[in-house]
Amino acid sequence: HRRNFIKTRKKLIATVKSLQPDLIHTSSIRTDYWSARYFKNYCRMTTVHSNLEEDYRWTYGFFLGKLLTHIHRRILLKIPYRIACSNSVALKLKEKLKIDAHVIRNGIDIHHFAVSSSQEKKKLREILNLAVDKKLFVFSGSLSKLKNPLLLIQAFQRAQISDKACLVFLGKGPLLEDMRQLAVEGIWVMGHVQNVSDYLKAADVLVSASHTEGMPLSVLEAMASGLPVLLSHIPPHEEIMGDADVGNLFDLEDIGELAGYFRQYVYCDVSQKGIYARERIEKEFCADRMGHEYEEFYRKILDCPKS
Repeated sequence: HRRNFIKTRKKLIATVKSLQPDLIHTSSIRTDYWSARYFKNYCRMTTVHSNLEEDYRWTYGFFLGKLLTHIHRRILLKIPYRIACSNSVALKLKEKLKIDAHVIRNGIDIHHFAVSSSQEKKKLREILNLAVDKKLFVFSGSLSKLKNPLLLIQAFQRAQISDKACLVFLGKGPLLEDMRQLAVEGIWVMGHVQNVSDYLKAADVLVSASHTEGMPLSVLEAMASGLPVLLSHIPPHEEIMGDADVGNLFDLEDIGELAGYFRQYVYCDVSQKGIYARERIEKEFCADRMGHEYEEFYRKILDCPKS
């Protein structure tokens, strides 16, 4: 491992030296470390994509998570310009880690996702071998404790709607095998798929029970596909929904509340929420807007002094 580290370091330093970039932009603890340690003479910035303290704790446990948070904080303080992917991430950086960050919210390519008609949904479900005549709830993301997919299964089972609805999981992770063992009637664990956009077009509602997020692309992609959303009541999900009637938030400590929403969404017409969801993405979370804001920020800092 040490030999690989040294080899990688030499290659990276040589590459940067040959390119002489005007700006180095990183976005993870590893790349932030390289930036802070070896490229001090360049104009540098980073994007923080998650609530670091919560993300590390849920992923690595309390003690290692606390250590990684401390290490990453020290690294971030050595990078002159910092971007947060959401207002909620910027607020946590300021409150918990005493770090200031400019906000540029995540955006997605809205042209890659489209609202499908009922006929298009039916055709896609036939192609994907999904239930044609049931309400289809979908989860897309890592099957991990942080994303909390087991809660979705518990609430879906409590709702007792398997005769009228299906809950489909897309993604892989440490809980994959546990999830497959729990895949009783109405619950399908598909694992990793390449064509997530097709599943979103075929679905009726996206659900997410994450304990923490930055600005989840899976939720943005689903809303861009015209899906209403059932989301855990955490600040990034609140930020995505805003004041628009695009879905509902549920308390992570109240399985009964989520089960109630499952039943409500099965028996009620929630298609208008999906229309509002698409409109909100077009207005607030499109890639064109994000790209423009990054371009403006690049222009602003390219005359920055060496540090």
